[in-house]
Amino acid sequence: SILLTAAAFFAAIACKITAIILLPVIFLSFVVKTTSRDCCSNVKMLFFTLTIFLFATPCFLFLFHPFLFLDFPVFWKETLAQLQMSQSAFTFPYTLQYVNTPAYLYFLKDIFFYGAGPLLTIFGFAGILYGTVSVFRRGPFINHKSLFLVCFFFCLYFLVTGRSAVKFMRYLLPLYPLLAVFAAIFLAKISEKLNFKIFRILYSVFCTLSLLFALNFLTIYTQPHSRVTASEWILQNIPQGSILAEEHWDDKLPLLGGEKFNYEELALYEPDTESKWQKINQQLARSDYIILTSNRLYIPLQKMSDCKNLPAGRCYTKTANYYKRLFRGTLGFQKVAEFSVNPWFNWNFPDLSPFAPDESFTVYDHPKVIIFKKML
Repeated sequence: SILLTAAAFFAAIACKITAIILLPVIFLSFVVKTTSRDCCSNVKMLFFTLTIFLFATPCFLFLFHPFLFLDFPVFWKETLAQLQMSQSAFTFPYTLQYVNTPAYLYFLKDIFFYGAGPLLTIFGFAGILYGTVSVFRRGPFINHKSLFLVCFFFCLYFLVTGRSAVKFMRYLLPLYPLLAVFAAIFLAKISEKLNFKIFRILYSVFCTLSLLFALNFLTIYTQPHSRVTASEWILQNIPQGSILAEEHWDDKLPLLGGEKFNYEELALYEPDTESKWQKINQQLARSDYIILTSNRLYIPLQKMSDCKNLPAGRCYTKTANYYKRLFRGTLGFQKVAEFSVNPWFNWNFPDLSPFAPDESFTVYDHPKVIIFKKML
């Protein structure tokens, strides 16, 4: 079991270095495993277990992650870049969406509204609270050892990951199955307190609404992707040879047939200098259409206009004004088409709302594509 644990751990490390967070949980599992023995045996067994684990380290690391040994400087450089990103949302252009987003609450918002859904989130966190309290009441090293380790992992992972400067929804994916488990634990506890008929009604409502939430979410993927629909519209309605202004760091449309058009790439992530806007104004003067293929740029850049509280080069007052004029129709371009995909029961919040979905949805899963045409 020690070797299997080591193999699973280093396989996880090979996939993503942040799996290192499992190390305290693994160590604690070794400690818990030896608690039923006398003190001297405990120490000997723990020492034996850790020795085997440490000796297995280089073997499994090389097996699952040979690149670490073959080119360690590159591995270390890339790892440091990712660590820097977790400390500052200004590290990369595509992480600017997380500037000034609250630790923990941002993740909870995504879990509640878009990830697990309201009911599963409420019952799941109630279950983790109940599980943690009950474990410590009864003695973590005597009873409920497995529950203790799961509670420890859940709390450790959430506390460490939740404070990251960058808050992609996928960062908390390891906790979603555990939320379901703890929701079941909490429902089981409730069943002991309620009349069976009342509990059966509660259980039916919980399962039905949770299923409806999941099915409603899945309806997004039963519809054509908005970029596909927008590409078809472009090929049918925009004359060949037209000049399309597109934003850098985002997808170019149409997905197929782009050779029929000319493109101007608007470098809007660049610092708001005079030379930047001189070039963009020249590009806009040449362009026939502006195409926004998602809200990747226009959402975060409109929020970053308070220069007193932003680092040098990261204040986008002119860029925010550009988007305001574009959406108001005072820039010289008029909106002629918009494509979006929403679930049947659409509960999406406005783009600039603090409850709006993460870019994990709005850039990839169901982006809103907006096409503006130059007014003659």
